[in-house]
Amino acid sequence: MGELLRGKVVVGQPGRLLVNGDMKVVLPEYDEMEIKMPAMSRTLYILFMKLRKQGTGGIVLKNIDEYRDDIMNIYRLVKPGANEKRVSQSIDNLCDPFSESLNQMISRINRCVRNVITDKGLAQQYIITGVRGEEYSIGLSPEYLELPRAVMS
Repeated sequence: MGELLRGKVVVGQPGRLLVNGDMKVVLPEYDEMEIKMPAMSRTLYILFMKLRKQGTGGIVLKNIDEYRDDIMNIYRLVKPGANEKRVSQSIDNLCDPFSESLNQMISRINRCVRNVITDKGLAQQYIITGVRGEEYSIGLSPEYLELPRAVMS
């Protein structure tokens, strides 16, 4: 399917993007390689995966506040037992339209993806992209996305 070099996908064709039972984002066709990222970044990435899988498109960044409950619910799955007050503050910051937190988080997510998928054309399908004022989304086709039932509910 593709070539692997020291834990990175060098070339290949799109493969599935899976969130496993431990809420880790992995590439099953590439030797279960994990796209490692901090918990809040992973939470946001899983939200984008969920929306793509549901066929509802993406997120207009200025409307991220509409997804606050989804973000909180996914975070609880990603990091059970986390301090609710601190998580709530982090989500408030992420949803603050005057903060750069959301843009920085998307950049961090995309950097994590590119660290694993070094082929630029292939990575483009897995990163979060968009045009300012319009929807941001993951380009990967929904049939390649696999999420636990707990995320999809």
